[in-house]
Amino acid sequence: MTTSGGSGQRCPEPAVVNLPGREVSMRNRNWLAMVVMAGLFALVLSAPAVAEDKGVIALQQSVSLLLNQVNDLQKSLNTQMGLIQGMVTQNTDAVSKLSGTLASIQHALNGNQVVASQQQNSEAQQFQALADQIADLKARLQQITTTLQQVHQMQQTSPAPAPLAAPGAAGAAGPDAGAGPGASAGSAPDASAGPAASPASQIYQNALTDFQKGSPRAQTELAGFIRSYPTDPEVPDATYYLGTLYLQKQQYNEAIDFFSDLIEQYPDNAKTPLAELNKGIALSKRGDKPAAISELRALAANYPGTEAARLADSELRGLGATTPSTARKRR
Repeated sequence: MTTSGGSGQRCPEPAVVNLPGREVSMRNRNWLAMVVMAGLFALVLSAPAVAEDKGVIALQQSVSLLLNQVNDLQKSLNTQMGLIQGMVTQNTDAVSKLSGTLASIQHALNGNQVVASQQQNSEAQQFQALADQIADLKARLQQITTTLQQVHQMQQTSPAPAPLAAPGAAGAAGPDAGAGPGASAGSAPDASAGPAASPASQIYQNALTDFQKGSPRAQTELAGFIRSYPTDPEVPDATYYLGTLYLQKQQYNEAIDFFSDLIEQYPDNAKTPLAELNKGIALSKRGDKPAAISELRALAANYPGTEAARLADSELRGLGATTPSTARKRR
């Protein structure tokens, strides 16, 4: 309601005319607005739940995919581990077979070395026995020569026998005839008979025979002969044979002692070069290589041109050492 001018009176409001179609349209609009508002409200309320469900579903799908990948990886690892184990087993078998083959080869090589060493030792022993026999024959020849010289000297110094008296001459000579030179000549011993063997010589010959036969009694007999007859001419040979027995039995210390005694006490004996050779061999077998080389070099230098010196050169070459002849060539 409005008022006019200054009279203060209210003017009547204009009348509103409501049309029936317009009212209906307004109501429809209000209803639609309310429906839209309700839908928007419902959409706003339901939006977080829907988003949350989608996140969970996506997470579940990711976890499922990850589990599938883990399973696939585990299967791949199992397959690879199986292959690796198979390869390891094959390699282990191959290594075992190779080790067995190498062991067989090593065993065969060791057997061949043992056989070669035994053959070498056997040949060395045979050669040593031959050298000993030659030296023994030389010694016997020398002894026979000395005996013949003694017999020849005895024949020259013994008185000549008187001629035998004719039959009946003895009765004419009287009672003193029995004391004549003819009677003494008849009772004299035969000068041509050789000297009887002494007990020492017999003992030595028995020991030497047992040594040549390989009898175990030889060692005791030779040692007893040396103790009982230390000044006998056969002591150097007995000492050499005794040292050789110890060398054959691989008792190197005892062998070295006997060979050293022979070298020091009888430097001019025929068996001294062989004794020095065997001493060098015994030192080498004992493991004293420097001493063996020194001994063999001394032998080759002291007895050049001998069979013992030649064998010493061979032993030196076997030890990887220079020989005196090689050293002279280098100079």
